Amino acid sequence: RLGAPVAGVSPWEKRIGVALDGRGAAASETGGNRSQSTAIDKARGTFAVVTPRTCGGFAESGALECGPLTFDLDLPGEALNRPAAVWASSLDGAPLEESRRILVAHVTDARNTGAVFDTDAARTWQKQGRTPALVRRGRAAISLALHGGAAPAVYRLCPAGRRIAEVAASCREGGREAPHSRITVSFTADTALDPSCATIFYEIVRR
Repeated sequence: RLGAPVAGVSPWEKRIGVALDGRGAAASETGGNRSQSTAIDKARGTFAVVTPRTCGGFAESGALECGPLTFDLDLPGEALNRPAAVWASSLDGAPLEESRRILVAHVTDARNTGAVFDTDAARTWQKQGRTPALVRRGRAAISLALHGGAAPAVYRLCPAGRRIAEVAASCREGGREAPHSRITVSFTADTALDPSCATIFYEIVRR
């Protein structure tokens, strides 16, 4: 169960080396492979995972770097910055930085209409509520560094995964040493882009 307290040494800690007490970076289960890592920063309230085909994490506020993926929740003009999880996954089996189709998710908080919790921290569910589920409004500036190639397009998706519309995005070639070997695509995710349904998923496609 998510959020359950763990006593003693957890089998998860043995398998992937996650420091459950928030001591910081943890070695990967592959024996220190730099392409796979898990890091928890209890003081900042962050959690980051990096693997060859999926990178992402959770942050209560501020910016978080997860390998080639970076996101920032503290956007100018925001009255209240929302905690969120953001991740990117390769959809074609290629390593994330080489993939031609990438799924990006931006998840804030969701709960049923009329749900009741014990406190604002929502640790104990007292009343289940009913559908439809409500998604908390939130925005995130998302950047993903990719190996050089065609400039990608970004689409927002419906909950079923269909493309709804293209999202404004910028593409920057990076690095003085190898200016054309890497590109960084950046866009702003917003759960309220579509007034009829929360926007959670995006697809990055190499043209």
